[in-house]
Amino acid sequence: MQIWKTGSRVLDTFLGGGIPDKSLITVFGEPGSEFTTFVQQLLVNQARNGEKVIYVSVDMPPSEVKADLMLYDWNIEQLEENGSWVWIDAYTPQFIGSYGSELEPRTSFAWESSVINFIRTQYLTQFDQGVQFWSIVDSFSKLIENFSEEEVNDLLEYMLMKIREIGGVHFIILVTGMHEPKIEIKFQHLSDGVIEFFTKKRGTMLDRFFRILKLRKTIPGMGIHQIIVSRDDGVKIETTERI
Repeated sequence: MQIWKTGSRVLDTFLGGGIPDKSLITVFGEPGSEFTTFVQQLLVNQARNGEKVIYVSVDMPPSEVKADLMLYDWNIEQLEENGSWVWIDAYTPQFIGSYGSELEPRTSFAWESSVINFIRTQYLTQFDQGVQFWSIVDSFSKLIENFSEEEVNDLLEYMLMKIREIGGVHFIILVTGMHEPKIEIKFQHLSDGVIEFFTKKRGTMLDRFFRILKLRKTIPGMGIHQIIVSRDDGVKIETTERI
């Protein structure tokens, strides 16, 4: 069984050696807990190591995600040029009537089924190339809020089928508190791995933590681990070890 290294010896130790191939990982957390930044850094690590990364941007356009990455000096322009980093912009189609038409200002969102179909055709067909890659859907919370349960379930199940067939490591992002508890439980049940992020106030400070709730095909550490986020180091686990 193939085990993917994350780029951090500390994190790989907590994960029981790394992330098993053919894994769908649900990462959920409170706003401000930097759970998305955590995953973004893992993806940057992989792309810099020559692996293919596909970023499905649902919450904001790729240009804004890139601006967030540059806060930590994660310049991905060369990775985009050599094909290691591929964007699938599922944000912009919310504002246009059809794909390929000129983007015009609109006063309402266009959350019709065409958007989720766009994700199906642009993202899931990437698996048909038969090449393993890492990916993120950022975020699934927005899809859950704007589509029917049946549509979201179909997308999730098709993702799982493709992941089992081709492999790689794939993340879906959920925001804690945005959904009914049963929805979060369902995602945790279907996913191969679950990582939770949360915050705790300490005086005027806000501390950030994560814990690994589940990771199939390995025996992860189940403790609570503090993370520190800085412009110079990005996300790191309460040591000098970079994630």
